[in-house]
Amino acid sequence: MHYKSIIIKQQKIAHNNMRFCILFLAVILTYNSLAQENTKDTIFIKYDKFLLKREKKINESNFIYKIRGSGNNGFTYFLEKETYFNLKTRKVQSLKKLLKKANVYYKKNQIDDWELSEFLGKYVVFLVKRKKAIEVQVWYEIE
Repeated sequence: MHYKSIIIKQQKIAHNNMRFCILFLAVILTYNSLAQENTKDTIFIKYDKFLLKREKKINESNFIYKIRGSGNNGFTYFLEKETYFNLKTRKVQSLKKLLKKANVYYKKNQIDDWELSEFLGKYVVFLVKRKKAIEVQVWYEIE
């Protein structure tokens, strides 16, 4: 009888140790996944009707903004997500200057779409048009 009680106690201890290990592992994995989430900087781009063209996607309700000079090695565009009115915008940048700064041109007025999507993908992007800020998502498609 004494041996049975020792075995039962050892099984309870092993069960508690296993429960502790699983809980500990779950906490570590949750912390690790939260630590890997990157917060993106926000960039405000002045709407430039010469460089951007707003169109409705075929068979969809979404609007896109085509970028002049894009479509050379894939296709990079902005997908309209949400519009905000009277949003306090920080430094609003010129799209033309931003494209030069990003060094995404590989020929005169021709954009390397992959490089552009990689560069802009690091940011939360807003197009600013008067008192309206349009949140957009950067998309890259291969034709």
